[in-house]
Amino acid sequence: MNHYVHAICTTLFTAFFILPRKDRDAIKDILGLSKDEQIEKIMISDDAKQFWGVAILHALCWIHEIRYYRKLNPFLEWRRIKLHDFLTDIWKFYEQLKEYKENPDDRQKEFLERQFEELFSTRTDYEELDKRIALTISLHNNPVEIALRELVIKKKISYGTRSEYGRIA
Repeated sequence: MNHYVHAICTTLFTAFFILPRKDRDAIKDILGLSKDEQIEKIMISDDAKQFWGVAILHALCWIHEIRYYRKLNPFLEWRRIKLHDFLTDIWKFYEQLKEYKENPDDRQKEFLERQFEELFSTRTDYEELDKRIALTISLHNNPVEIALRELVIKKKISYGTRSEYGRIA
């Protein structure tokens, strides 16, 4: 029987749960919530459906949120250009973040924080794009993704959770 790895984390820890279900009820069970209860904090996720409705406030890490920018399909050429330019700016910013990760320093951190605020407070006059930008917050779920990397590698090596041995690995 297949099992699924669920990772729940804060800035202080990451906990892993291997369960036979991958649904909202499994997440609520992990968090100790009743069927109709929600946590009163912001939940940050990769937008998987099992996280919908678990928290009163739900956000995506901005790198995952980019897929919603790509789903915008402007008809007018000037809107296509605005979207293209904004996505180009996001990826330039992402490259700067990768550089910062290699050589972090406080000045660069402050610069990147200001740049993030500037980028995601942009007004383009393309209403759908401006709405999407307004929904983007600076929180991220990278600690979970980093913590999961080793599990994903083991899962690939052991052919996933398709067997009891794979689940144990």
